Amino acid sequence: MKGSGFHPSDALDKFSDTGLLEELKRLQSEGDVLELMLRLRKPGQLISPVGERMCRYVELQKQVLDTFEAALAAGDLIATGYDSRSASMPNARRKKGSYAGAIGRRTTIPCEMWRGTLELDYEKGTASGGGFEFGALLIRSRSRRNKVLENACIAWLKQEIANGYTPRVKVDMMEKVRSVYGERISESTINSYIWPQVAKKKWTKEGRRKSIRID
Repeated sequence: MKGSGFHPSDALDKFSDTGLLEELKRLQSEGDVLELMLRLRKPGQLISPVGERMCRYVELQKQVLDTFEAALAAGDLIATGYDSRSASMPNARRKKGSYAGAIGRRTTIPCEMWRGTLELDYEKGTASGGGFEFGALLIRSRSRRNKVLENACIAWLKQEIANGYTPRVKVDMMEKVRSVYGERISESTINSYIWPQVAKKKWTKEGRRKSIRID
């Protein structure tokens, strides 16, 4: 599943509210004309019906993008890509969702990185920010079955932490999860989704060893 998913522009289409998308696309067909007419509006002039439609288009676009990116930040959508720090991405002709000749491992992007660190380029299929850059992004939905299992694991870990459990490093939590859930929860899911939900901030601020690599 690591290489499965949709190019960001296709994922936006697939995972967004159908009604909002249909209205957005209807307005988008008039977008260039509406934008030009709105720019020609004189200062202080009331917004015409054309201007109102343009404002609605901008409002809808923001709503669709905000909702989609909130789903990434919440871990309901999973993004994978090639980390430019460990993967070579030559300037070859791009196909949707891939870079020809890319070297390295496809990485699951931790959901917390969508909370103000990374900015998604839907057209190029890349994400960058905070010194990070990922290419050849693919986005998929977390399955209902996985959500139930992972949320149960998170609830269990939070209870263990409330009872005094404190892992020395992330690999300790990995071993604890594996002792109960076996291989049903992947290493990349623990790194990108479960750890961010349960880890306390001070765990990363006391000289703790860097976490294990992300699959």
